Amino acid sequence: MFAQKQYNPYNPFENPYKVARKNASKIPLSFSQKGLAGTDEQIGYKNNPTGAGASPSGPYAHGNGGLFAVPGQQPQIFSAMMMPMQGLIDDLPIIFDGLGQEFDGGDQGFGGFSAPLHTYITGVTGGNLDNVANQPTVQCTVGPESGLLKACTVTMPYGKYRGSMSMNLENIATLRDRADPTYLQLMNMAPGQQNLVPGMLGQNGGSQILINEFSKRAFTMAVGLKRLLASQTYAGNPANSATSQNYQQIEGFDLQINQGNKKDVFSSNICTALDSYLDDFGSAILNQGTNGQSLYQRIDMMIRSAWWNAQRQGLLPVTWKIIMHPNLFDEIVKTWPVQEYTEALVAINGFTNGRVVIDGKETVDLRNAMRAGSYLPIRGVPYEVVQDDTITETNVTNNNKLNAGQYASGIYLMPYTVLGTMPISYIQPFNWANGIMDDVVQQGRLLHTFTTDGGIFRWYVYYNGPCVQWDVVTRFRVRTHMPQLAGRIQNVGYAPLAHVNSWDPNSAYFKDGGRVSGPTGQTSYYADWQSAPPVVIA
Repeated sequence: MFAQKQYNPYNPFENPYKVARKNASKIPLSFSQKGLAGTDEQIGYKNNPTGAGASPSGPYAHGNGGLFAVPGQQPQIFSAMMMPMQGLIDDLPIIFDGLGQEFDGGDQGFGGFSAPLHTYITGVTGGNLDNVANQPTVQCTVGPESGLLKACTVTMPYGKYRGSMSMNLENIATLRDRADPTYLQLMNMAPGQQNLVPGMLGQNGGSQILINEFSKRAFTMAVGLKRLLASQTYAGNPANSATSQNYQQIEGFDLQINQGNKKDVFSSNICTALDSYLDDFGSAILNQGTNGQSLYQRIDMMIRSAWWNAQRQGLLPVTWKIIMHPNLFDEIVKTWPVQEYTEALVAINGFTNGRVVIDGKETVDLRNAMRAGSYLPIRGVPYEVVQDDTITETNVTNNNKLNAGQYASGIYLMPYTVLGTMPISYIQPFNWANGIMDDVVQQGRLLHTFTTDGGIFRWYVYYNGPCVQWDVVTRFRVRTHMPQLAGRIQNVGYAPLAHVNSWDPNSAYFKDGGRVSGPTGQTSYYADWQSAPPVVIA
């Protein structure tokens, strides 16, 4: 719980409460708006920019060729699909840019900073005072001077991502015949990421995706956003989108939790004081022996290094969490209880007639508790483990150090808060619901755009007659302000007995199947105006 104190509500470094409202009021899909005279106006425009309002793809939920227009089917529909886990992107708080009262006159309606500048004191250069040989030996002689104070200013751009969905209004709300079921119930759905997914898509979920065409298409777009943004949290690199005039990649945590790449924006000098702890396990396979002991020691050293920096820099208390792939975590907990005793065993081995007794039940109980609670005990402290299956996992096809049946991924140490309650790792969105944009939308009568989720998303609606397309954009960055308190161990290898299924369509372990269109053989009839062949009746 946060301490009860007064915070500046516009400063993200002071105010841990200023997070996006996940259940904020959603703007309905109505384009009625007050005119300048104060009267309600319903205005339609032809709106068909390049690339928008094209012929929507199918299938539709019902009607001829409808995906769920299956006569005789049971009304209970079960889902066998997977979504990305609620990993790091869901665990981080959402905090808007620090625009507001700390500036004279407020934020003036702006939505965010494109290149925020954050300055750190990185040290004092060596000077004559550092060398005892420079101490004066003659009376009345002044002492030597110290070095110079050094500062490093860094910045980070926004990333920008968008998605869309479309439909033909004239193709919806039609049943094929009485056999086209109108009562269907979705019995389950895999849990998935909630942050950075439009709330209106979630509200239109559940059984509605089996009946309501907007809900169905909104759901598929939400799945695509989940897959894209969760993996970009780690792998995003602005260099990959440098030539793009539209989308921009974020600076993911693989770049932020790194060494030798924190540059002062004015001098381009590398600021090594901001280096993270970085290690490489070399894709060695985790086991109960030497490799298991080595990984235990490396994680222990990563924790010690981060704690040392925090303690020596006056940032304690710090909240850390460990982030890793669930496949790796499942293998680590098999070896961890034994490794807990390794140091004691090594020490006992140095004593004549030394003896240590290990309780087998105790080690099993610890393993089960770690699995159930998702944590690792390190230096007497249980560190929460956030399991995230969107962390990059390599295999024999893209890692020449691995054999078939072996995999490798990284382990991240993430500082969440410093000085007790000050958040330093979070998602920072651009606020599309800012005053300047709202004024333009109102004064210009731009009835085909709106925002949702407290300003995290802006929507644009395009028309080409009955063909409607919704385009949604989000602009955000992920941040850890104290990378010197973070760490990463790369390429930790493991060989599970069998690999579990994956949410990723590009993975060899992705499972789907079935069809993307309505049931065959039930989309046409013989008609009285044409005896053969059967014709489709729209």
